Amino acid sequence: LIAIDGSAHSGLEPLDVQGLVRDVGNSGHVEQRMAQDAFIGHIHMRARAPEMLMKFYLGVLGFRPHIQSRTFGMFDCGTERRPHMVAFNIWAR
Repeated sequence: LIAIDGSAHSGLEPLDVQGLVRDVGNSGHVEQRMAQDAFIGHIHMRARAPEMLMKFYLGVLGFRPHIQSRTFGMFDCGTERRPHMVAFNIWAR
């Protein structure tokens, strides 16, 4: 990922919402709204305790388990149609 100032980022940093708002400012360079039929393919979230998140997503929200690997540092879940929708990573910078 490359920021407006040209600096490179891994994508693992916390989202800088204030920085995003500052970058857009009143420049008028705001992207068009996403198409009505657009969707987010999947998301990854950094988690200290992915097993606890899996319990919530599986037990409370009803998602299905997909990958559960403490060794690889990734747990994910989804639906029967889309098994990799939400992933929890323990990866650190």
